[in-house]
Formats: sequence, structure tokens, C-alpha cells
Amino acid sequence: MCRDNDVSNTPVSLTAEIKARLHAAYDSLPGIFLFRTDGTEELVFANRDALALYQCESFDALRGKVGTTFSHFLLPDDYLPLAELARRSAGKDVSRRFYNYEYRTALGHLRRMEITLRQGTDACLGPLLLHDAHRRRYAPQRL
Repeated sequence: MCRDNDVSNTPVSLTAEIKARLHAAYDSLPGIFLFRTDGTEELVFANRDALALYQCESFDALRGKVGTTFSHFLLPDDYLPLAELARRSAGKDVSRRFYNYEYRTALGHLRRMEITLRQGTDACLGPLLLHDAHRRRYAPQRL
């Protein structure tokens, strides 16, 4: 399954077995993204609902049209590196952090998302950040 359970500095690529395990665990949940927290901020997984949020039909389409790292999934003004988000939470008794941000879908639509960020470690993939997203609709404008 994993390379001798080594999760140090050698990230394991997503095998069919690991992909199946992640889909089984997360496809019934809304908007799940997994990003590496090893400094690369690489997107390693997105469930079906996450793909739909960005109007993509596959994980490869999401990576090709939106991007491969955490910074690609937010508008530039909303981006903070994952290390900075962790630093801001250091010493606080929180297991998750809540954020709102705007994003642009693969088809160019501007939307707002509310997310929860949780840190964890996968036995095969190493340290990860779980990005739990919920689309928010804009409130109607008053004239």
C-alpha cells in the first residue's frame, strides 16, 4: 500500500488503491480537497462535490483548468500560504479554522465559498490539510 509506511520526505503518489480509499471516505461529504502541507501546497485529492464547485468533470480537468496548488484555488487577494494560516492558529486551542473567500470556476464564474481547514496526516500521503468547502450564494443587492 505505502512505501514501507515512510511518510517522511518522500510523498507517495496516488495509486488506484489510495484513490479508491479516499473516494470511499470523502465522496459522500460536501466539497473535500486535500492539500500537502510539506511546503508545496500541492492538491492531491478532490471529491465529486469539490469538482462540481469548480465546474470540472474530473480531477485532471480541475488540475489543468484551475491549478495544482492551494494558491490557484483562491483569488490573489484572498490567498495566504498554508504555513501562514498554521502560524496564525499556533497556540490556539482549535482543531479547525473557518474562512470565506471568492473563487473563479473553470468556466469563469465568480463565486463565494466558506471553508473549514483541518490539519492531519495520512498514513500514505503524509501531512495534509483537509479543505472542507461549502458554496455560499451572494446576498441579493438592495437598490
